[in-house]
Amino acid sequence: EALELAERPPRQRRVQDTIRYIKNNWDGIEASVKHPSVGCSAEGHVSYILSARLSSRPMAWSTNGVSNMASMRAVRADKEPVRAHYLAAKKSPPPIVEIDQEVKKELKRAREKILGKEYSGNIPLFNGKDSLTRNALKGIDGQMIV
Repeated sequence: EALELAERPPRQRRVQDTIRYIKNNWDGIEASVKHPSVGCSAEGHVSYILSARLSSRPMAWSTNGVSNMASMRAVRADKEPVRAHYLAAKKSPPPIVEIDQEVKKELKRAREKILGKEYSGNIPLFNGKDSLTRNALKGIDGQMIV
């Protein structure tokens, strides 16, 4: 009936859009009529609880940051202690693991294989008196210009 009364194409498109919207949401419309006591206040919660912090000032938020802030605001709105919630969610630091002697030996073997057995600590020239050759090699070893 509304479509027949619409005289101009823009008005006809709006009526068709409305008809399509009603058809697509018909199950929800029927459910709200059959069960009027069931409702949802999600939109109000989003507006009140979250936007007060997340959109009150123009800021950039990471996905992780928004998730954490939303969680903390929800905990606060539920009148639960935020500190306890935060500490419960915080990951414990990784345990300190002692490296045993076998692992140390394997690391030493790998270093020797990759770097060779020579290093500045066991080259006699590096441990001797100052000389032009020693200073030049020390500069190269330390990647310094001599």
